[in-house]
Amino acid sequence: MDKKEAFRKEIIRLSGKIFSAKGYQKTSMQDIARSLNKAKSSIYYYFAGKEDILKAVVEKEVDLFRGQLYEAIDKTGNPIQEMESYIAARMQLMSLLVAGYKSLRDEYLNNIAFVEKIRKRYDLEEIELIRTILQKGVDQNYFQIFDVELGAQGIFTALKGMELRLFTYNKSSELSQRLENIIQIILYGIVKREN
Repeated sequence: MDKKEAFRKEIIRLSGKIFSAKGYQKTSMQDIARSLNKAKSSIYYYFAGKEDILKAVVEKEVDLFRGQLYEAIDKTGNPIQEMESYIAARMQLMSLLVAGYKSLRDEYLNNIAFVEKIRKRYDLEEIELIRTILQKGVDQNYFQIFDVELGAQGIFTALKGMELRLFTYNKSSELSQRLENIIQIILYGIVKREN
């Protein structure tokens, strides 16, 4: 990696920390420049402005999140274990992300078009990941699902709906128990079965 690329990555890294601590709206280009011990002009060489930096920070976080999620799933065996690992890893990672990034809770972000595009693109990737696990489970006779695509969208929607709870009520001590309940309901349902 050359010096220019290394400096660009350092801008992204430190900006992420500042956005996390102060929020996007309260962070200035001067704050970012000061954290790097550089003049603002040196940052403008790499980024058009604060929104451009935020885009790079968000994309970096999404890539990191995606990589950790796939890593958690790759360590497992059958589709049931893969789904359990996926749900647990996804919700734990989301909890950590929410706890660490104040900027994610910044209302202003909901109005930025590129953030919404990144979210939509990643949502589609995640639905495809769930669909792949479900299809593998159907093919190997672990799951009985009549419409894998609808099943994937349903699971994704349920997990996405739980994110709001993480944003507003984040107690890591209760996360483990919640995850176990979520996994049980998604994989085994709520209907009592006779033995």
